[in-house]
Amino acid sequence: MYSPAHHTRALSIRHPHLITTSDVDTILTFCNVERLDVITVGCRDARISLAPLHGLFPILNSLYLSFISLPDSEIFSLICSFPLLEDLTLVSLGRGHRDEQWNAPPTSPRFNGTLKVETVFEGVRSITHRLLDLPNGIHFTKIAVSWLSGEDVRSTMDLVAGCADTLQFLDIANHGSGALPSLLPIPD
Repeated sequence: MYSPAHHTRALSIRHPHLITTSDVDTILTFCNVERLDVITVGCRDARISLAPLHGLFPILNSLYLSFISLPDSEIFSLICSFPLLEDLTLVSLGRGHRDEQWNAPPTSPRFNGTLKVETVFEGVRSITHRLLDLPNGIHFTKIAVSWLSGEDVRSTMDLVAGCADTLQFLDIANHGSGALPSLLPIPD
């Protein structure tokens, strides 16, 4: 019997709160997934646990996460569960639930590709702070961020300093008026 799961390189999961234990067994058959898109927009994501997705894809190198109010601990626990992760896109479309309880694990992903961070109502400071606290550091070659306030300028400076040895491209979109930003692709 032919299964598309073995040949799938990119997988998109919308509404992850619907994933059950039996679904995880099915998702595990997608063993060659290199890119994962997780979209929680459209559901009450402050109550979602991304734990069922942790480490499911051993060769994952690209993660796109779009959310409204996921707690930082959910976001960064998922990120850190993929040790080969190089490219990270975080799109926050709401006011996040900041929880200071999360502790960085002893190891973290490679992060030697592209970082894209876009927020609509809050700046990038919380995300930047968490990334810079990871034990393996960050080594992105491309960074794209959206600014909403002066705090974002400082956060971007911290990101650039964290990637000083590897950064080759920086894209900044200034949306200080609070207008809905659009995530533009980073040129190759």
